[in-house]
Amino acid sequence: MWVGTMSFISQLVGDPALRVKFTDFSIIGGIGQQGVAHIRKDTGPGISKPADLFKVTAPFKTCGYRPGHSVDLHIGLTLSMLGIKHKHVSGFRSSAKMHKAQLQNEIQMGFDSTAGFRRRVTPVLIKPGISVALWHTGVPTANGGLESSPNFPDLPTFLDVYRMKFGKNATPKG
Repeated sequence: MWVGTMSFISQLVGDPALRVKFTDFSIIGGIGQQGVAHIRKDTGPGISKPADLFKVTAPFKTCGYRPGHSVDLHIGLTLSMLGIKHKHVSGFRSSAKMHKAQLQNEIQMGFDSTAGFRRRVTPVLIKPGISVALWHTGVPTANGGLESSPNFPDLPTFLDVYRMKFGKNATPKG
């Protein structure tokens, strides 16, 4: 029996770090979790709300674990869809090391699970006013959209932020 976080996307992208395929396991249960993107408030001209991200003109640094990990893929794909220039720094061994790098302004943007965001990011980065949450992944709907998670009623989904930039009916393509 194994209990832990599984990044199913790593199998889809052929992550060489994956030694065993998830299809070799019998999944007996699971709990979906939202991910939350957050950024230092002093990035670019300053960020106090998600729409301020569109004012940033100089590339900033994001962080992750390894190229095939869902954190790295989420940050890379979402910022690419928004047309935001960034430099991704991969290879962090733990979220604690990523948060430390964000505290020290070595990187500016991170992405955490709901549990990580509530337990580690909020008390260390959000409450002291160092960082601000940008979006959460959202809950998939039957028609391919995203709706807001009850865990984050006041935080937009990524699709909401995408539409802030490209229009109220815009949908990412490709």
